[in-house]
Amino acid sequence: MSHLEERLEHDLNEIRDQIANMGSSVEQALDGAFRALHKGDEKLAFTTILSDLPINRLMRKIDRLCHSFIAVHLPSAGHLRLISSVIRANIILERIGDYAVTIARESVQLGEVPEGHMLKELEIISAEAMSVLNESISAFNSSNAERARDAAERAHDAAERARGHRHPHGHEHRAEQERPSGWFGLMSQPEERPPEREELLEL
Repeated sequence: MSHLEERLEHDLNEIRDQIANMGSSVEQALDGAFRALHKGDEKLAFTTILSDLPINRLMRKIDRLCHSFIAVHLPSAGHLRLISSVIRANIILERIGDYAVTIARESVQLGEVPEGHMLKELEIISAEAMSVLNESISAFNSSNAERARDAAERAHDAAERARGHRHPHGHEHRAEQERPSGWFGLMSQPEERPPEREELLEL
């Protein structure tokens, strides 16, 4: 293997390692947000909010690594597809981290632990979300197309169930019906960015 080939492989492995770290960090943040919501744990909620800072830094680092890889190696089609996929996955993972912040913030604003039917429904939906996210990250890290297709199908089914929970009698607004499915229908929906961390800590 030539020096250039060794450098290319080293840089690819670095990108793979960093996107795997990103997936793990986001998974932990979402799990923390759900647990904070279920238990009314304000300390855990603020820990989750602050964990978004290193996630954002890692997102920018991965973006720099990908663009540097393209500039330095002028990759072939196969490597270029991988880098393109990493860039897209990186953006989506960062957005999921933002959703975790939003959930954690709402748990603080709620001021009480959900009970009864509401708690049960939240536990079901959050468990499905974590399962789909874990499977999606694992499929991406292992480049397993079959697992990825299975995760996408499960995400679609979970999104349909979540919409059913919100509209048990089927009275859905037309605009909501037309929203495309994604990771629980969230990734393809417009969403305001979470407020600055200073605002969150003033709650």
